[in-house]
Amino acid sequence: MRKYTDDEINFLKENMYKLNYAELAEKLGRSIFGVRYKVISLKDSGANMSYTEEENQFIIDNQDKLSISEIAEKLNRTETAIYLQITKIVPDRERERYALSDAEKDFIIKNIDSMSLTEIAFKLNRTVSTINHFKRTKNLVSKKEKLEERNKFLKKHSKDYTSAELAEKFNCDTSTIYTTCRRLGVSCKATQNVFTEKEIEFLKTHGIQYELKELSEILKKEKSAIIHYCNRHGIKYAKFADRMNELTRDIDDE
Repeated sequence: MRKYTDDEINFLKENMYKLNYAELAEKLGRSIFGVRYKVISLKDSGANMSYTEEENQFIIDNQDKLSISEIAEKLNRTETAIYLQITKIVPDRERERYALSDAEKDFIIKNIDSMSLTEIAFKLNRTVSTINHFKRTKNLVSKKEKLEERNKFLKKHSKDYTSAELAEKFNCDTSTIYTTCRRLGVSCKATQNVFTEKEIEFLKTHGIQYELKELSEILKKEKSAIIHYCNRHGIKYAKFADRMNELTRDIDDE
């Protein structure tokens, strides 16, 4: 990577809050990725963090109209930077130190999946640290975090559990576990789905009379095991559409 000159760094400091990455890259004759990386490093170092009068006025005029993320996008700054600036220039946004009310707690719990901590803090006129502290003490986990936790667990321990056990653990159905495992490139523990002679005879004789779900309940076997065995040995079972047609015919006969 070509080293940035002092002139280029000064140009970025003066314009990184005025121009977008593509415009900066074009001006400097560099890649967008390279410029983005350099701008982020400059921001992290605290370079040129001052706000112009126009930017401050824009924040004041729009802090109750736009979300923090929208203001940040308009001004090409981070959400955290906008949040901190609001607390400095908008008096009624100064955070007070008092316990969260029940209504505030309910709001956090209700919106933890759909809003960032910064957005929740802004809506409740609180600090992000206050919201995060409540989140940790109540062990609140967002939907995204739950999925990440589930996937991390599956990558490490899927072979130690059957799909049914994993479905029960994560409160979902086995098809979700099966699909997720395939996407992650892992597999579940093999289940003991050996069929007895009596069960095999039942499938051959009565399988066509029952739907897959019913057979699973009767034989206490996983649906995937029944499908595999029936397909392998040419045994037919009643599918939902066929069963509905049969019920319709019975009603018509009556």
